[in-house]
Amino acid sequence: MRRYESDRHSEYRARIDRVIAHIDGHLGEDLSLAQLAQIACFSEYHFHRLFRGIVGETLNEFVQRRRLETAARDLYLNPKAKVIDVAREHRLRKSRLLFQSLSQAI
Repeated sequence: MRRYESDRHSEYRARIDRVIAHIDGHLGEDLSLAQLAQIACFSEYHFHRLFRGIVGETLNEFVQRRRLETAARDLYLNPKAKVIDVAREHRLRKSRLLFQSLSQAI
């Protein structure tokens, strides 16, 4: 790989890392493709392609997985909490997804 390509890849990776940090800090909020592409300074089209290429999953899959992981952690730390309440708190559209994920992990 030429130096220019290596530098460009490093810059792209840094931009995606900045978006991932933003996602982790704002999991309880709406996270739109447009907003995150703007943080990375890419068009929505290029951001979506680069995110998947670098991270290995789509933006929606990544956000959903991170929300599930944090919800599962919260349930682990507070076993008396109701699954539906934790799912709502973490903006999971369907508490069933959280329940299924936890059932598979056990």
